[in-house]
Amino acid sequence: MIILDGSIWLTSLDHETIDVMMNCDIEISVTCSLPFSIHEIDVVSLNKKNIYSFQETVFGFPTTAYPLNNKIYIGSFHSDRMAFFQTN
Repeated sequence: MIILDGSIWLTSLDHETIDVMMNCDIEISVTCSLPFSIHEIDVVSLNKKNIYSFQETVFGFPTTAYPLNNKIYIGSFHSDRMAFFQTN
């Protein structure tokens, strides 16, 4: 969880455990393309501000999202990469 500029930034794994076993070989260091989301939530009201969803993005399991200059950087605990996407 990241709290920055009035927002809480969270990641969400949008799949079931069985999806990992069926679609990813966790014994080998392979990056999976399972669904996930990035959530921006208002720190005071806890209302959702934005949700960014990804369905078939080869990334792995996101653990953190950090906004910086119209980009959101994503870190993962099971991949060999860091990613970002533009918000504007």
